[in-house]
Amino acid sequence: MSGRVRFGSDFLVLALDLNARAGDPSRSPGWAAAMLFLVDWDFTFRELDEAGDVTRGLYANNQLDDVNTCIERVCKHLRGNTDASKRLVQHLSAIATLDGVLTEAEEFFLGEIRAKLDLKPSDFKSSWERGARISAALLGFSEAANSQE
Repeated sequence: MSGRVRFGSDFLVLALDLNARAGDPSRSPGWAAAMLFLVDWDFTFRELDEAGDVTRGLYANNQLDDVNTCIERVCKHLRGNTDASKRLVQHLSAIATLDGVLTEAEEFFLGEIRAKLDLKPSDFKSSWERGARISAALLGFSEAANSQE
């Protein structure tokens, strides 16, 4: 598995953890948003398919890496790259707030990410807020699409 596919799979695991109540990963709104956000990381169709297939296979066989292991790998990969770190926070914030609620567990999760990325509090806050706006836009898009059925 390439490093990009490993990053994609780890990112999907983070999304699944933020949406743990959703059950089947392919039916999770967080999964769908994470796949969209992987496009923002310049994933090709092949890389998207491979990351999704790998993660679904590991999930089906109860072999997903622990979320803390995935956090460590993703943050190690991004550490020192402020723009990429801010993008990660934006994406995870959007996924965490897709249900319109930020739980204490989700807030703790994102705090762990911030500490490992060593982002300044102001960068984290602005990235977090942008992610929440992205989430609201995704929800609006979903509602508009569903109303046309």
